[in-house]
This record gives sequence, structure tokens and C-alpha cells, in this order.
Amino acid sequence: MDLSDLPNDIFLLIIQYLPVQDVIRSRFVSKRWKAAFTNSQLMRDLLKRDYCNACEVRQVTEAGLLDEQLADHGQIDWVKLLDRVAARYQALLLAKPRVIERLPLYSPQQQHSGRRLHFYGVAGWERHLEYLHHVFEFHHPEPFWAYDDGLLAFPDMASGLYVLRDLASNSTIKIPFETEGKIMRRVRMKDRLLVFEWAEEYPFHRLNETEEVHRHFATAYDIFPDGKDASSIPILSGRGSSINWLIEYRNEWKTHFLGMPLNNKDRFFTAHTRTHHAIYTWQPNRSAWGEDEPLESLVVWDISSRSPSPSATQTRSRPDHEDSPSANPSGNTKTNTGPHMIKILNFRDLAFYNVRQGPTPSLSHLDIDDDQVYFREEDCAFLYGHQVGVHRGRLFSERVVAIPLVGDHGPAWEQNRNDENTALGVRIRPPEKWQAMCERFLVGARFP
Repeated sequence: MDLSDLPNDIFLLIIQYLPVQDVIRSRFVSKRWKAAFTNSQLMRDLLKRDYCNACEVRQVTEAGLLDEQLADHGQIDWVKLLDRVAARYQALLLAKPRVIERLPLYSPQQQHSGRRLHFYGVAGWERHLEYLHHVFEFHHPEPFWAYDDGLLAFPDMASGLYVLRDLASNSTIKIPFETEGKIMRRVRMKDRLLVFEWAEEYPFHRLNETEEVHRHFATAYDIFPDGKDASSIPILSGRGSSINWLIEYRNEWKTHFLGMPLNNKDRFFTAHTRTHHAIYTWQPNRSAWGEDEPLESLVVWDISSRSPSPSATQTRSRPDHEDSPSANPSGNTKTNTGPHMIKILNFRDLAFYNVRQGPTPSLSHLDIDDDQVYFREEDCAFLYGHQVGVHRGRLFSERVVAIPLVGDHGPAWEQNRNDENTALGVRIRPPEKWQAMCERFLVGARFP
């Protein structure tokens, strides 16, 4: 009796014990096995069993299409969906790329039709790793491109402009972001929202005899499939499928009240969702009285509201539209629409939450969701540099503090992870009495 001749219920029970890779290989045995091992119900069960956290599975789950009673009728090719997810996870398991494609990026040394892109990325902390006479970077420089769920935004070498490329269909469209007169600081893309963080090419005022201040802004664009709402995401956009993407201007806001110099000392971290944008700034104290404590602040913006679209014509990086923050330094014509600040924390507030970095910072990442802003700090005993404290603590430590978006001070959520026996990928066996302490996981709360 052939395996495919078994009743469907018994056949599915047997297949549940097979890995997905064996299920896919079994299709090549015979035509009957291919028909049996491409059953839609079997494919859905395997997706729920092995790949419940995959982005495609989460999308169909939210749409209710994984439930047998609510499953679609031929709208989704479950075989292709399983093959696509399994191939990606297998490539991740083997640490091998599925597809390698080289894209020509714009170089600052190139110039196209009188157009030149200016890049000045945000510098990292002055900290590096030294281990066994080897030096490693601990804070990698941020690229001037952004990737999110199959979409890549990058400066195109041919046009000298930013373009959006759909890696599934290899289609490329121009992003309506005017780069002339702007100095790019960072590019971010998350949840189909593209944010350009930039500074004016010309300084706005002089800070002191040696430094000039440039105003900093952020411009946001919605990305969504043609004919669909910006929040909708296609369930399947496999390689080779064609989706017409639309890019629409949402709003623009000033990321720093007074502006910042373009140097390697003034730093800022940013994070955003579809509705909020957070920026943490760290600036050295330029007081003439010799104070060494840096200036720190955290500002959270509500960027869910749209503002009028600026004109494409630019003058010294300032759009002609009077409601654009970069075109109106005084803010006299500011309207009630567009982004607005919902939370401002100064250095005293940050000290309350125990996230003030001071002269020896350890902040590695800033994140945000609909409810909280997350400070992620990393430290290591092998760190060296001008911004490394004397007491570096454990071999490696990680700390996350979550600050609520709504309300005044507290409560905050804090999580610490200290690993005594892991450093630079080398496993060092500690004494047995330290085993529990090495992998401890502490969760606490701070109240006002």
C-alpha cells in the first residue's frame, strides 16, 4: 500500500512527524506523492507548526486565512508560500545568501548633471574592542541606505537620486525627495514609512569661533501598494511578482530645536514607527566654565498627521511651501496639522530613569513602539577608547530600559542580562558556583 493511498487524516498525522525539508523532497518520488505532499491543508499545518513567527505567516494569521473555516479559496498558493519561507530559513540556517545582487550606489566623489549628494553620517561612540592584540569595531557606521521587508531605498549611481527597489520584482521607482542643498545624516525605513534625516547645506548661525550650526530636519514618506491603504501589506510578494508601489509625502519636522554642528562629537539616535518618532541627542558641553557633563535630551514626536506637501522647487534646501519647517525658520505660519511633540525629557529626567549616558556612554540602540521608548545599552570588559569608563564591569552586559510615551515620570521597565562566560564569541567555562549567576535574567521596575 502506497503512503499516498492512506486516508487523509492518517496521512496528515504521519506527515506531522516529518521535517519540512523531507516533505519538500518527497514531492520528487512520484506524481502521486507530489500531489499528496502539495495538499493545501498540509501546507497550512506545516506553516503553523514550524514557521509561525515568519512575517508571511503572521500576515495571513492576522487576516484569518490560516484557520480552516476562514481559509481562502485559491487566493494564496500555499505550496509557493511554504517553499519560499522554508528556503529563506534554510539559507539562514546554513548562513548562506539565497540571492546575491550587486547594485551600483552613488559615490560622493561622483556628480551627475550638476547634482551632488552630500553625506555626513552620525558618528558612533569612541569605543572599540581589543582582544588578543586584535582590534574590532564595536559601533559600526550607519549606511546611507535602508531596507524593510523586501524594499530597499538607496542613492542610485545613474541618477544621483534616492530610489526604491522592490527586491521581489526588481522594479525601481524614484523617491520624490529633493536632495539638492541637503546633507544626508541618516536614512530609516520601518513599517512602510521612509524617513530621511538631513541637515541644511548652509549653516544657520555660528555657535562659536570655530563651529557653525546646521538646522536638522526629518522628512517622512508613506510607501504602499497602488490602490491600497498605506497600512495594508500584501500577503504574498514572492520573487518575480509585480507590485506597483506608491510613495507619498507625509510630513516634515525639525528634529533639533537649535540645530547641531556637523562633526564627530555631536551625536543623536533615532527610531520611529508609523505614528511616532523618537530622537535622543548627546552633545558635549561647550561651557566656558569647564563643565564636562554632556547635554542630553529625548524628544518624542507624533508624526501620524499629514502636512501639506512642499514644492519640488528648492532654494538653499528650503521648500517654497510656507508650512514646511525647513522653509520657515520662525514658525510664524505654523499650522495645527503635521507632527507635534508629545514628550520631552531633559538630562534630569533621563537621570531619573537611570539612562543618562554622561561622559562614558554605553547606548547602542534606540527603539520605539506604540507605548514605550527603549534604551538599549551594551558594555564589555574589552572596550577601550576615550569614552570608556574605568570600571567596565562584566565580560559582556546588556541593559534595556523602557520609558512610557504617555504620562509623567514612571513607572519604567528595566531588564538586565549579564553573561560572564561569553566574550567575542569565545566560550570560557566559569566555576560551577558561578553558573547560575552567569546567565541570570533580572526584571525590575522603577517608580517615582
